[in-house]
Amino acid sequence: MKKIITSALSAALVCLCAVSCYTDKGNYDYSYNTDDIVFLERGHGAIEILESMEVNRENMLQAPFMFRVGENVEIPARYTILDKSLTESDLAFEWLLGDQVVSTESVLRIDPKPVGDYSGILHILDTKNNQIYSRTYNFRVDPKYTDGWAILSENGAENQISYLHLNLGDNGYEAEYEENVFAKANNGEKLSNVTDICAHMYDTYPQVFSLSVAQSNETGPIDIDIHSMGKLANYRDQFIGQVPDENFIKVQSLSTAVLLLSDKGNIYARTEEKEGFSDTKPHEGLFPTTPFGNEYNLNITHWINMSNMASGFSGINETVAYDENKHRCVVVHAVGSTNTNLGMKCYPFNEQFYMNSVEPNRNGPGFDGTNYYNDITFPDPYDLSGYKVLAMKGCGRTMDLFADASFLSVVMLLQKESTGKLYIYSFSFFVASTGRYDVDLDLFYPLPDNLQIDPETMLCRDFLGSSNHHIFLSNKDRTEIYYVKALSPGGIGKIYSSDSPITCFCPGEIGNFLPGWGMYDTIYYQLFLVAKENGDIDIVRIDDFAYYGGGVETVCTVKGGAGKITQACFLSNSSANF
Repeated sequence: MKKIITSALSAALVCLCAVSCYTDKGNYDYSYNTDDIVFLERGHGAIEILESMEVNRENMLQAPFMFRVGENVEIPARYTILDKSLTESDLAFEWLLGDQVVSTESVLRIDPKPVGDYSGILHILDTKNNQIYSRTYNFRVDPKYTDGWAILSENGAENQISYLHLNLGDNGYEAEYEENVFAKANNGEKLSNVTDICAHMYDTYPQVFSLSVAQSNETGPIDIDIHSMGKLANYRDQFIGQVPDENFIKVQSLSTAVLLLSDKGNIYARTEEKEGFSDTKPHEGLFPTTPFGNEYNLNITHWINMSNMASGFSGINETVAYDENKHRCVVVHAVGSTNTNLGMKCYPFNEQFYMNSVEPNRNGPGFDGTNYYNDITFPDPYDLSGYKVLAMKGCGRTMDLFADASFLSVVMLLQKESTGKLYIYSFSFFVASTGRYDVDLDLFYPLPDNLQIDPETMLCRDFLGSSNHHIFLSNKDRTEIYYVKALSPGGIGKIYSSDSPITCFCPGEIGNFLPGWGMYDTIYYQLFLVAKENGDIDIVRIDDFAYYGGGVETVCTVKGGAGKITQACFLSNSSANF
């Protein structure tokens, strides 16, 4: 079968959904007189090729046809026969990809393609009425290790990173579980003494999605390409001078900076090199050998990892941390574009942060969103003396596009040193593009005495553009998960029970930050990974119905075997759903 139409004419057909006349020579050998081409509006011919070939109206972030690397491409022609006198036998098909005819069947079937976005042209020939109908078709090939969880497990001092991906078919969710993907992609290289993993995206084109792995060993923290699980860089090789004699236990990436937290409570910070206005040059910046904020004698024991948020919104250049030495919160802010910490600023919380009179009174009674607790006093985030900070999490970031600002909700689990009593403490941290900061005190209330909490299990689900924040905590033996409705009253409730101690609890997709813009959530929205000591992994759905006593649905279960799962991190191939 000869190529039906020239590339130049194909481009015109794509734009106008052309219908053309041709001379039939038999055996689908067609020749054209381009002077006879007639362009008709869609819906006015005998056949209509559906818009769903080129646009996914249900989720504008995704192509209408999605495949993973290594998977055969199979795309059925989507069309409607409007002329009832036509039959399927009257139709002929031609699929163009680039300038090549790749199929003449009603279903396009081709071998696996490399990662990327693809666009072609589908021609459908009405051989009875001498007309051709054309429309663009689009498909995407995603990397293998995206849209799923990276799972960290331990077996003694050694660690593995495995990968779990979900497919949603006619029979519900099906899981694909692959063990030890890092070692397979890196010639058997082993990980050990891993203390933290976090996913993030570099502000580049094309985008680079990474998984940072902090190791307390001689190798130190590394960065992994999520698409291949191949190693990108070793952070210990990126210091200006001699590497400090410290173990780096956590890594996070802001929009324009990378932070390393050491086991001595020091932060080492570098801003990323830029090429042009926005494109980051990953791993070309250098860390100074002097700790960030050295003039303040910081001892950082907790910070809010903003890597997910910075991946979803490119203007996030600050985070909040807790300084154990002076019992206060501090702001870590990346400014400028330089290889030294001259481009990083530290702002301890003090009087300049309090500018809003509508918040609960500082040093006034505690507040649960509705009622005041006159027997407890609202602590000051500038001075938390008398309290031990057990956990500190970010609980959502809300964008105010009109004010060119954003709000980070900070949630802390505090223990009063004199009584051992546990409290939920929350404040909103306001950041404007002008450099203005503000702190609004939100909540301070006691947890019930009979609720014995394991503070290491505290989880706040990152969520952009939403006020529906929840805090999750487990009991001491890790067999039950409770939720606390943050930033508004709602009390505390049990939401999940397990027959085996829970070793890891991790949300899937964080949710979309542009609701109403045709960008919707994927199948991972409202799903959580629950790993158990017996090796099982449950994928459960926790939606609004569950918070009102509707129960938690287990959508699938996976039998693990890679040791004790200690942490998981959701990986995405979309900055809007990271």
